[in-house]
Amino acid sequence: MRIMAMGVDEISVKPQDINTIFEGIESKRTKFSNKIFRADQVQISSTKYLIKNWFGYEGLSLVYGSSGVGKTLLALDLGFHVASGFEWFGNRVNRGDVVYIMSEGTNVSNNRIKAIEIKKNELFSNSAKHFYYLNGSVSLYSDDNDTLDFVKTVKDGFPRLVVIDTLAMAMSGGDENRTQDIGIVLKNMKKIQQKLACHVMVLHHPGKDETKGARGSSALHAASDTVLELKKTKDVVCVRAVKQRDMEGDKELNFKIEKVVIGEDEDGDEVSSAIIQKSGPTLGTKQEDILNIILSHKDNGISQTQILSRLSDEGKTSFQSNVSRDLAKLEERKCIHKLNNSYFPISKNQ
Repeated sequence: MRIMAMGVDEISVKPQDINTIFEGIESKRTKFSNKIFRADQVQISSTKYLIKNWFGYEGLSLVYGSSGVGKTLLALDLGFHVASGFEWFGNRVNRGDVVYIMSEGTNVSNNRIKAIEIKKNELFSNSAKHFYYLNGSVSLYSDDNDTLDFVKTVKDGFPRLVVIDTLAMAMSGGDENRTQDIGIVLKNMKKIQQKLACHVMVLHHPGKDETKGARGSSALHAASDTVLELKKTKDVVCVRAVKQRDMEGDKELNFKIEKVVIGEDEDGDEVSSAIIQKSGPTLGTKQEDILNIILSHKDNGISQTQILSRLSDEGKTSFQSNVSRDLAKLEERKCIHKLNNSYFPISKNQ
């Protein structure tokens, strides 16, 4: 047999020597041989999503906000949209089963599910058979017994999303401020995510200083692919993506909490719950203060440097961070316009 090798003259090889030659070639291969590419071999890639623009198909997300802001209402609404495949706030959804771990009690959550059935019946009827909830908590702290039992219980359903409500209940006995304790919880959350090949979402609370993010160790924020912050201004809750590992960050959506009467109790008194409804954006306290400063200079305008100086004079130094982003938001919402590096208010009559 005659073989022509690249850059080598034609050679004569005995049939019995063929295997020896190829074994020699294979012996030079390493575990990286199939992972090295040239720049001109790169192809366009897109992130597979659970909810387009917001959540990856798999991975870990953190949703945090103060008590009563609407974390659970948001997560339930999101879960029912995943279970139905309906668009969520205008964003496409990859449909799949959802398992919601209701660690903080089911009475209130049951009523919230009933409110969705009453007020968003089409959404409910298209998702009810694909939305499951666990009446109790799964301990993600210390050993992994609960984690593995949970996976074994739900794995045949191939859930696309698992919601843990809340972190505090899931790590009972642990210290949120200790990186080592959070590390144990993260390890178990990742076991759930990897063994089920799903997206895991955990709900949490902010620290005493809400400007510093979620409560406790920063390891949870660092490990999360998506981090959402919920803040309420007047009657509107703003949901802002403060971190997106594989998607464009710093985007937001807004919702209002709507009361829903779901029935009567044994005394004939009204029993009510709530759902979320999409809302337009509202100005935060900081943006309102900046707008008022600009309104006070409506004739000649005011520069960003002058705005920062005014905030300092008024003792609002905490408002000085990210002023450029707030000005951009005010421009986007048609509250102000920029001319020659100065900002002017836009009249409602314009």
